Amino acid sequence: MEPSWQEVALFRAGLYRFLGHCLLEYPQAGRQALLQPDFWRNFPLAPANDAMGAALDKLVGVTHGLQAKPQDEALESVQTEYTDLFLGSGEPKAPPWESLYRTPEKLMFGSPVFQVREAMARFGVEAAEKYRQPEDHLGLELMLLAAASEAASLREESDWRESARLQAEFIAAHPLGWIGDLEKDAAAHGAVGFYAALLGLTRGVLQWDSELLREYVSS
Repeated sequence: MEPSWQEVALFRAGLYRFLGHCLLEYPQAGRQALLQPDFWRNFPLAPANDAMGAALDKLVGVTHGLQAKPQDEALESVQTEYTDLFLGSGEPKAPPWESLYRTPEKLMFGSPVFQVREAMARFGVEAAEKYRQPEDHLGLELMLLAAASEAASLREESDWRESARLQAEFIAAHPLGWIGDLEKDAAAHGAVGFYAALLGLTRGVLQWDSELLREYVSS
C-alpha cells in the first residue's frame, strides 16, 4: 500500500529535524549511535540518488574508522571537527550561514536571513530562538522544512498541494542553492570527514525531496 501524504509529510518532518539537529547541535556523549556504521547502513531512507548513496557509503567508512578508537576519543575527534568547521576559534572553515556564500559582501545577516524569516512567517513557523543563530543557518532552514511538513500533515488535502509547492520553491531558493559550496568547504577542511559526508547526505535528501514535491504538485 502506498503511504498517505500525511505519512510522507511526517516522515519528511522527522528526517529534516534529525539532519537539522545534527548541524545545529554540538555532538554530545550519549549520541554515539551516530558514530556506528550500522546506524548509516540502516538509514531509514534508501539511497534515491547518487549523492545519497555516495554519502551513506562515506558515513559507513568514516564511522568504521572511528570504531578503531576508544569511544571517548572517537567522539572528541568528531566534536573537534564540528568546532573547526562550524564554530571556529576565529573564523569557521565551513560557515553554515547562507549569507556568507550568497551575498557579494560575504557578511553575516545578509538578505538570505530576511528571506528565510519571510518564509518562516509564510509557513507559520516560529524561529528557533534557543539556537541563537541567524535564520539562514542551514540547520534552521532544515528545521523550517520539518515544521512546515509537520504542519502540512494536519491540513486538508487541498492545502497540501500549495504547501508542497511552497516547500519545493524554498528548497530550490535556499538550502539546495548553496549546500554544495558548504559541503566542499567541509570536505577541504574536515579532519575526520564525518560532516562533509553528512552534508552530502543532506544534499541528496534535498534533491530527492525536491523531485518528490514537484511530482506531487504536478500529479
